[in-house]
Amino acid sequence: MEDPQENQDNLLTRISLVTGFCAVLLIPLMAYGCGPEWARWDAAQAVIAYEQGDVEGAIEQLTAAVEKSPRDPSLRLSLADKLIESNQPFQAERVCDEILKRFPDDDGALILKARSQQAQGNFEKGLETFKQRAKARSWLMGDSYIKLNERAYFRALAKVELENAKDDIDAACIKITESRLGSLDHSVSVLSRSLVTSAIISRRIGMAQVATQRMTPMIDRLRVAVEKINTDLNKSIIGQSSREFPPPVEVSKSNNDLRAAIRVIEKTLALLLTTRALCYQDLDEVDLSNQDRAEVRSFALDADEIIADLPSEKECIGELLTSYMLLDTRGFIISLLPEGETKKGKYIQRQVEITETPIDALMDLNQALFAYEVFARSLSSNVHNYMENMIDPKTAKLGVPKGKAVVLYHRMLLLEKMANQEAADQDRAKIRQLGFEPGPHLF
Repeated sequence: MEDPQENQDNLLTRISLVTGFCAVLLIPLMAYGCGPEWARWDAAQAVIAYEQGDVEGAIEQLTAAVEKSPRDPSLRLSLADKLIESNQPFQAERVCDEILKRFPDDDGALILKARSQQAQGNFEKGLETFKQRAKARSWLMGDSYIKLNERAYFRALAKVELENAKDDIDAACIKITESRLGSLDHSVSVLSRSLVTSAIISRRIGMAQVATQRMTPMIDRLRVAVEKINTDLNKSIIGQSSREFPPPVEVSKSNNDLRAAIRVIEKTLALLLTTRALCYQDLDEVDLSNQDRAEVRSFALDADEIIADLPSEKECIGELLTSYMLLDTRGFIISLLPEGETKKGKYIQRQVEITETPIDALMDLNQALFAYEVFARSLSSNVHNYMENMIDPKTAKLGVPKGKAVVLYHRMLLLEKMANQEAADQDRAKIRQLGFEPGPHLF
């Protein structure tokens, strides 16, 4: 018969052994296993704080998470991002450098480091960080309009290599016009594409009236361009015929190139007129809508056929952000170039001189602001459901004030250059209403 006391002793011995063994296991578990678990809890709390608008609370939670799981770079990236947002870019750069010590080519860390350097006003360092990132990723810059735009913007902020910056943004704009957008012709410029896509979405979110106002200056400008080129062509034909008939082959070719250029402008004008006619139709401005349709017919084009080729709302939503980004960069760069500088550009098959002025830059920046405003309002509408898998509406809404402030600051600088101090002061006030102080730290 077993002795009860002996059984009790054996049980106590087993308990002691198991307890000792578990204690030994818990030492590394607490150091390496529980840390990440607790860090994830802090990170979750940081997300909640951020969604409630408490950026400082989110930073405190993320700092605690980093301390508990120092080897997790994703936590440091989140912390750096929130530090930049809370106007602590120097601390953010230090966090990025901590990541880069272990992972020198970490793309996220290089992106945030460049942003933190921009926010500190160290724009040349930001450009160097961008180049470091491009080298680490073995980028072929011409393959992507996003990369071209990014490098152009870095160069513009640093105010170096401005000619190269303009070449970059021009290449980016050409590249985006070559991408599919409905059945639009590739000759439609980024600015015109942006006006059309903004208007299509504006019709869905109650901004049709504003869209007509935004399209009208461009329509008027294209009308003047058509009239001018037609006048130049007629003068050229009359002058040449009085000297020599039939004209030499090279003269005929030049005239045909001008005719082709006129047709391109007419098609773009018809596209804008048709889109504006739709907006007038929504506003019950039947006479104005019919006038625009009649003008389209004067170019031997059909408004209904143009409507059938318009991009879908899904395509338009994606285009809004793209055009906002490119037009903001191009306007900013043009505003930095010496006024009246002439650039050679290729229009159809004919080399023409394009003089880029502050007025051109202002048109770009005005449309960038409008496109971004339409996008921002779409975040609370059904039409934005098309982008749910690409953009989180909650996160996008949080970034809207900063996005508007940056473009307003670019426009403020341009207006000051144009000696329009009153309008510049209005933009300065708008930036402050958004909760920011005008200055390079906005970047």
